[in-house]
Amino acid sequence: VGTLAQSDNERRELHAALDAHNRLDSDARSRVHIWTVADSGSAAHQRAIRAIQASADIAVQNSIEEGFGLTVTEAMLKGKAVVAPRVGGIATQIRSGHNGLLIDNARDRSQLVDALTALIEEPGMRFSLGRAAEASASRLHLTDRHLRRICRHLRRVLTD
Repeated sequence: VGTLAQSDNERRELHAALDAHNRLDSDARSRVHIWTVADSGSAAHQRAIRAIQASADIAVQNSIEEGFGLTVTEAMLKGKAVVAPRVGGIATQIRSGHNGLLIDNARDRSQLVDALTALIEEPGMRFSLGRAAEASASRLHLTDRHLRRICRHLRRVLTD
């Protein structure tokens, strides 16, 4: 899932993904879906993304660089098995093999394929990673947790 390709690079990537999808056998093609969603940031866009995320079994965030992976956290909170590269904040959100799978190189498609194949072929692993992802994201990344932490720090500062 992504926004409509807005740059030449994004268009090339989208066409490569569509070409790869077209080469899949019919059974795999019926289970693998590629969506683009227009009007990034609009209410309709947000509804579409939520619906797609809710119906997915696996979430992929294949960033070359990433700060905090909000997309990763959203998928984790929905109990999805997440595959992502070991970059930026994503590497602090996912413990590979515990609450998702990390790949070492986002540009190495074979690593991504291997991780996805493992999750597709092992539904038990996919389920347990998703369950652990939801638990860790709920424990670590919800707003109320951050507000409580800020309040604790403020109390310390104001009482010292």
